Amino acid sequence: EEYWTIDADFEKGKEKFKGAFYGIKGKKQDLPNNEAVQDILKQIDKRKNFEVTKVVKKERRRQPAAPFTTSTMQQEANKRLGYRTRR
Repeated sequence: EEYWTIDADFEKGKEKFKGAFYGIKGKKQDLPNNEAVQDILKQIDKRKNFEVTKVVKKERRRQPAAPFTTSTMQQEANKRLGYRTRR
């Protein structure tokens, strides 16, 4: 199922942060296609101040890449250094 998001960069004084569109007047609004996104963007007056209603901080864990096998090491060396497999 296709879905869209609206993300923006904000700044308050010297502090910068990213924000995401949730909905209008506290009601969550789905964005199933580009037309829905464009309708929302038309409603937004970019000259007015925006109101931050909720801040969510999450810790994200990233899994490390798998260790090299001989084959993947040779492929990576070829991409980065131009080495052939016979070297």
